[in-house]
Amino acid sequence: MLEVIRPGLQSTVQDLGRAGVRHLGIAQGGALDREALILANRLVGNPAGAAGIELVLGAAEFRLLRDGWLALTGADCAATLDGEPVWHGWRWRVRRGQHLRLSAPRHGMRTYLALDGGLAVAPVMGSRATELQAGFGGHQGRALLAGDRLHLGTPLSHDGPLGARLRESDACLRVLPGPEFDEFEPAAVAALWQGEWR
Repeated sequence: MLEVIRPGLQSTVQDLGRAGVRHLGIAQGGALDREALILANRLVGNPAGAAGIELVLGAAEFRLLRDGWLALTGADCAATLDGEPVWHGWRWRVRRGQHLRLSAPRHGMRTYLALDGGLAVAPVMGSRATELQAGFGGHQGRALLAGDRLHLGTPLSHDGPLGARLRESDACLRVLPGPEFDEFEPAAVAALWQGEWR
């Protein structure tokens, strides 16, 4: 579970939106920065379309009520977890009771918070995205308020294959030759293409 201590200007539950319902007069909606939400979800091992929190201009605080993983993407809000800096665009291990605090972003407007398992709000028309104007989806069809508690999906098993992936990723990193590529010695090029990176 995730407890909202301070919601900031506007924080909503979002996913990738509702496809195939425009004929009913309902826009796709969902995260404004879809790529940022997808990245946050991938960092914690969620499917790309799992529900997370979209924060407008940061300045929010949350309390984690179970162990797990979190990631922040989009606008960098100089976040802290129990007072310790949380790197933007990374996966962080969190413990029950820890306090996540986000400041106003230095650049940009929207920040995305993903937690392993995603937010377990009820889907409406195939999506968990909040539709503010129509008042449905997300958490009670509205922006989050102080005191709200959001259920999380099933936490990832950190003993199984997915947990191992979160600890040590075997992901492939795509590398393309740049303008200075021809200036590298053959041994350096071989080390780049064939070496294992951490």
